[in-house]
Amino acid sequence: MAVTDQTQIQEHTTRTCHLRVYRSSAGNGDGHFDEFDVPVDGCETLLDALRWIQLNRDHSLSLRHSCLHASCGTCGMRVNGREELACVCKLAEHGDEIRVEPLANLPTRTDLVADMGPLYDHFPDPHPIIRVSEVLPAARRPDGHEAYVRLEDCLECGLCVSACPIGAPATGFVGPAALAAAGRLLEEPRGAERDDVLSWIGRAEGVWQCTTCNACVQACPAGIEPLSAIIDMRRILVEQGDLDPLLQHTLQNVAMQGNSYGKSARTRARWTKGLDFTIPDARTEPVDYLWFVGDYASFDERVQRESRRLATILHDAGVSFGLLFEGEHSAGNDVRRVGEEGLFEMLVEHNLSVLREAQFQAIFTTDPHSLNTLRNEYPAYGLDKPVYHYTELLVDLVSRGIVSLSAPLTGTRVTYHDPCYLARYNQITDAPRALIAATGAELVEMPRHGANTFCCGAGGGRIWMDDSGPGERPSEQRIREAQTLDAIDYFVVSCPKDLAMYTAAAQTVGDVSFEVVELTALLERALSDRSRSAAAAPA
Repeated sequence: MAVTDQTQIQEHTTRTCHLRVYRSSAGNGDGHFDEFDVPVDGCETLLDALRWIQLNRDHSLSLRHSCLHASCGTCGMRVNGREELACVCKLAEHGDEIRVEPLANLPTRTDLVADMGPLYDHFPDPHPIIRVSEVLPAARRPDGHEAYVRLEDCLECGLCVSACPIGAPATGFVGPAALAAAGRLLEEPRGAERDDVLSWIGRAEGVWQCTTCNACVQACPAGIEPLSAIIDMRRILVEQGDLDPLLQHTLQNVAMQGNSYGKSARTRARWTKGLDFTIPDARTEPVDYLWFVGDYASFDERVQRESRRLATILHDAGVSFGLLFEGEHSAGNDVRRVGEEGLFEMLVEHNLSVLREAQFQAIFTTDPHSLNTLRNEYPAYGLDKPVYHYTELLVDLVSRGIVSLSAPLTGTRVTYHDPCYLARYNQITDAPRALIAATGAELVEMPRHGANTFCCGAGGGRIWMDDSGPGERPSEQRIREAQTLDAIDYFVVSCPKDLAMYTAAAQTVGDVSFEVVELTALLERALSDRSRSAAAAPA
């Protein structure tokens, strides 16, 4: 028994994890990765593992740390593409292969040490200090949540800046931490004039750059929500009429016509004209599912084909679904994130009045932005029906054999982009992947995927604003990330805005060997001969 116990101990102590650690002494980006096998026993956190490397393998490894319990924020770094504080980053949560890099969007001084100077340089002057107990009642948010919750606890660790899709120095964006500080400064001036702060946040590098992807909130180790402060500050600017002219024009379109394109509501369902069947009007005919189509899937010619494709697949499968036709208006997700709270409430009131006239059991939508507000915000105004993304509906149909995928795409390699409002906001990551698996295609994940996805740059109303500023667009960065994968055939999306953004980005980047496609296009390729014939919707 003693021998057995000793063997078990030996096996336990020799268990290792493999770390690939970024090394650079010049701070010029010309770094490399060194590889180390670190014993798991005695190394609970990543910082433990890095200190073990310093003590036992390479004394020259540079890293920054101090408090050892997530209070100082000095040990921030990227772990398998995710921003973490090394002192509380559990090795067991990252598997046996761990890639460790310095924070992104900040210069690297050496190895894993980021230069925090640019982070501090972006902060408004004077530096604000505020406690939750001092937040004024007037600072309450219109949706009833507490305003500026825990903003005073900012560690200034830089994780939010590293996670931000537009945080690269070339964009000039001041970043989430600096904007959260500005939000505090509006409530605790400390000698700053309110108008000066509003002018600072309203400039080109301020709140209007934010895509509302929520990566900063996800990355923050202190539980701060800089995005809430950003949206609140946008509301103030909107009330003052201080916003991008293109954005103002789009909001006027929404107010006048109920859609961001400014087209007549009567043309919203014109995309159905190419079908050889009629989709029921859910206001006059009972259906099981109400399809809330959204603006882009209704009006953008690049996306209308995908709407017809999905409609045909559902029709062929015998699914009972209908539309609101001209009764549907924008759901208002991005209108609210822009800061136009009054217009958002008008849209909610209109859509709920139309939905009350319709007869249906559940809602599905092709638009993750619409999904987010319908599922998470409309219930507060009275919506009492379940809301699904179309991938959730389709994966159910496929699993029950109602949609038959009997022509597997063997040998086809694809990558999939998770939309922020689907994956990060609503944790819907399995359904799209289950559909890809059902087609027989091989999924090759990008480094940033699932809830740790990378933003396309369209959210928060950015798709309605001028994006011709300095720096590479997030959508173009994402296409380049996909280009690093080996021999993929398709870049698959499940969001109408993503289809538009990434199709354009692929053209801009150039020399792209894969095709950007909507997930339903992949499904159509895998349909049985009988289903494929029925689903061959016109372009």
